[in-house]
Amino acid sequence: MVKEALQALAAREIGSGQHHKYQKDGQFTGKLVNMRARSLHTDIMPRPTGLIQHLDQHLHRSQVLARTEYLLIACSGGADSVALTHLLHAISRSDHWHWRLRLVHVNHRTRPGENELDEALVRRLSRQLKIPLNILRLRASQKPRSENELRQLRWEKFQAVAKRYHCTCIVTAHHADDQAETFLMRLMRGAGVHGLGAIQPLHRRGSIKIARPLLHIPKKRLFDYLVSHNIPWREDTSNSNMQHLRNRIRREILPALAACQPQIAQTLVKTAAQMRSVQRIINRHAEELAHQLWMPGRKKPPACLDRDILRRADALVMTECLRQWLIALGVSADRLSHPKMEELRYHIVRQESGLTVMLSDVDKISIDPHEVRFKRFPRRKSKEVYK
Repeated sequence: MVKEALQALAAREIGSGQHHKYQKDGQFTGKLVNMRARSLHTDIMPRPTGLIQHLDQHLHRSQVLARTEYLLIACSGGADSVALTHLLHAISRSDHWHWRLRLVHVNHRTRPGENELDEALVRRLSRQLKIPLNILRLRASQKPRSENELRQLRWEKFQAVAKRYHCTCIVTAHHADDQAETFLMRLMRGAGVHGLGAIQPLHRRGSIKIARPLLHIPKKRLFDYLVSHNIPWREDTSNSNMQHLRNRIRREILPALAACQPQIAQTLVKTAAQMRSVQRIINRHAEELAHQLWMPGRKKPPACLDRDILRRADALVMTECLRQWLIALGVSADRLSHPKMEELRYHIVRQESGLTVMLSDVDKISIDPHEVRFKRFPRRKSKEVYK
């Protein structure tokens, strides 16, 4: 049904002089290749639909977004973030919400030609909805980095833009399908309770809130919304690269599981939510343990902890307390995987001493007879990769 709707849409727009390309060699692709700028204005936006009302009601119940916010929307130009931008823009018109909106787009320059089209679409979206936009571009002279490093850099730049314009919240377009995929990825990698909570609907990075208001909505519903309102988007061709684990889960593993259990995605989303509830209970006990070891309210925790107190704690509570301690000391959460934290806990409860656990090339933990010590070596300065 969606395919026929898009084909009809393509035929209508081609006939009216628009330059969408939904077909290639007679085959449906659903991919936007180019588009002449439209004259859409905020006074002729799509009328409220079921999805707008559904999200509006969800935001009232969940309080993921406050009534008064300055929202920085991360927009790649893909279907998810374009849908998020339109939905938040439509909802912001109501008398209840007092939001200011701003867009931020990152051009990684990893797909020559395609990246420029992504950026062009986001620029048009910004003009059409009259939302201010910040563009961040990766320097062409820089060597390619890993996905994790790029993601970390991207978040750092998002936070810098948010602080510069006094935005209170960064909003991303992660949806229910992303949540199910993340749960499976972390399960396959041996994640603990914290990791199996998957994507957090709301959390903080420093002083900035990070919100994902679409986590309960399937991707198909976002896709249908765009199609029904004739809203263009871009497809990232790297999403078809089966060397990436997430793409294999999306295209092979989840469909295979759905053949046995049609509601598997919704089940995984609910399980992730239950894991987050369990994690909150563990967090409370970890905070109680932290009060025995140091005063959590102090600006910086001590570099050493009492090993004897740690060894008397429950395994999950000890692991979470150690994780919070290391994050407070400035260790990246990405370094504190479940296997790494289990390794650290295992050495703490053993009778041996004089052991060392390396968290990174600059961070290490030394385990003495009665103390657990953290030490950081000088870190080399990294070069700036964004303009």
